[in-house]
Amino acid sequence: ARGLYRKGKFVAAARLFLSLERRFPKHSYGDDARLRAAEAYAEQKKKKKVRQILAKLPALHPRGDQRREALWRLAWQAYLDKRWKRALAHLQRIIDTLGTARKYYAEGRALYWKARILARLRKPKAAVKSYEAAIRTYPLSYYALLGFNRLRERWPRRYRKLRDELLRPIGKKAGRWRFEDHGRSTKEGFRRGVELLRLGFGDHAARELARAGLSTRRGPKRELWLAAVLFDRAGQWVFSHQVPRSRDWRWKRAYPLADNVRRWRIAYPKAFPRLVLPLSKRAAVPRELTWAVMREESGFSTRIESYANAIGLMQLILPTARAAASYHRQRVDRRALQRPATNIRLGTTFLAFLRRAFDKVPPLVIAGYNAGHGAVYR
Repeated sequence: ARGLYRKGKFVAAARLFLSLERRFPKHSYGDDARLRAAEAYAEQKKKKKVRQILAKLPALHPRGDQRREALWRLAWQAYLDKRWKRALAHLQRIIDTLGTARKYYAEGRALYWKARILARLRKPKAAVKSYEAAIRTYPLSYYALLGFNRLRERWPRRYRKLRDELLRPIGKKAGRWRFEDHGRSTKEGFRRGVELLRLGFGDHAARELARAGLSTRRGPKRELWLAAVLFDRAGQWVFSHQVPRSRDWRWKRAYPLADNVRRWRIAYPKAFPRLVLPLSKRAAVPRELTWAVMREESGFSTRIESYANAIGLMQLILPTARAAASYHRQRVDRRALQRPATNIRLGTTFLAFLRRAFDKVPPLVIAGYNAGHGAVYR
């Protein structure tokens, strides 16, 4: 069905998707197949058919992970058709029945567009309330930032009050970690793990600590965070940031204030500072951008290699790395790209080139880094 879709045979693809859903109604791809069928009919401009297919998805797949997306697409089409009340009803259903969104592109989306519609319907108080709900519920998400900006443009007093409350500076002493010992420090496995961390042997330390009942992969939340702090302090960010990234999401539901700032610092570590700070400065690249690229591209793994043959911390392919290395009159190979100093130097050099090419516009720079500047130009 996917192949038929790619070949432009949309009706055949849609029918096959729906037949698969009927044959395997309890399969985890059932709701995906229905969503794909709607996409295929959308390519044929069959709006009514699309609405019918999407409207049935939440009831047919009450536990499916595409329910939110189906309701969102119904809401968005109604919005484009200027059917404000219908769009509002779909968005309210998302808010009331599906709970907190976890996928980054959906965080705050329903609340933000609900506010946009309420503003169009000349209900400013309700609009401000919905913008504020998006901002408070999904800290620093894309739609929270859009909500902040809408408030800044139309309700500046409310914007300033909310900004001062949620985005105030954090003191250096904020967020100190404290853990109870519970006799842990006397266990041989724990002591060996800590000593291995001091020596920089992250993989070996992880095994020893796991034997002592401490892991960044499984266990009580408090124990997970203790492991994360130990790895973070030892500069083993490939282990530490995984706890807030995939094991405990609660930190994302509050702004980095008071004690919660410590979780944000583990989630977004200032990794390899002795390399990132001088090399970013030399390349005139914001150090935060270097850390962000590194976090998303490799998860701070120095030896990782992708299926596209991108290597190391900043996931450079050899042609790009060699082009960047020519600026430094340096020769590189695959092994060289596994060294943090070389990888970060060439990665920041490439970022500097992209910033010059795209007038320092961050979304274009990041897209160029991921897909190549030629793709962005096209």
